[in-house]
Amino acid sequence: LYLQPVRMSSPSEKSPVPCSDTDVSPSGHSMISTAQIHEAFGHPGKEVSKAQGIPFPDYCELCEMGNRTKANRTTGVIPRRISFGQTIHVDFKISSTPSSDNVTVLCGAVDDATNYGWVIPMVMRSEVLQSMREIRANIRQLGGELSHVHTDNDSVMTSRAFRSYLVEDPAHLMTMSLCPAYHHEYNGRIENRWKVLRAMAVKQMARLAQVIGDDAEKYWDLAYVWANVVLNNRMYKPHGAADYSDGPNMSVRGAEVALKNMPPFGTLYTVHDHSSAPHALPSRPGVILGSSSLHSEVVHKVLML
Repeated sequence: LYLQPVRMSSPSEKSPVPCSDTDVSPSGHSMISTAQIHEAFGHPGKEVSKAQGIPFPDYCELCEMGNRTKANRTTGVIPRRISFGQTIHVDFKISSTPSSDNVTVLCGAVDDATNYGWVIPMVMRSEVLQSMREIRANIRQLGGELSHVHTDNDSVMTSRAFRSYLVEDPAHLMTMSLCPAYHHEYNGRIENRWKVLRAMAVKQMARLAQVIGDDAEKYWDLAYVWANVVLNNRMYKPHGAADYSDGPNMSVRGAEVALKNMPPFGTLYTVHDHSSAPHALPSRPGVILGSSSLHSEVVHKVLML
């Protein structure tokens, strides 16, 4: 393919190269089209194109796809499901710092209808099937039935093993939809939740660091889990709505977690052991690391100091 050189205009000129569909050289030979020039320079915006002295096309399909933040089937607000657990949005949070339990990945999910969320620590991404079974079991326990998973193009989600998992229960088959490659904004529900969770977790890890120092980073996974519990108790405003909706716990469980059962992550407490032997210390200081998933909501994980 032979391409003739593109004429460049200086930035001082009021108008760049004419934005015709095909520019014509003085010799009469057809030159590169406006769309090709635009693509050759990496799809620059209007300002960069003007400064560069190159034409800007009236319409570029690739630019429209790259700038789109909502699926093209909507007019601005993606409609939510009305049944709890019917559709969930799934994504992963990966850390290069292993936690105290060797956790390097968090599997996060959020319900499309109620904004109820899950954060499940994993040692490796390959544990996603176990995490998804745990989420599905919890949805059933709360009265819902999972039928659709929306996620990005992570290899563990597009694997043959995960696709087999979707149809392992013949009575309740599940479907899956994937975001376009490199366009995570299509999974915005869970991406926005990660953003809020991160802000909450970082603040509470700073609180923990005031007590135990640099070792606080070993408990980053528990900080995210704690933040998710708090977020499930918060009222929220659905995109496009004028008023706030009930918190996810209120919508799903019919009640919110009592504030007294939600001590802040990293808070310094005195722990009393009523079964201590006579020679043992009657109490010791410790820091709260969130609720215990193996017990009721009034039992908490405590790092003894």
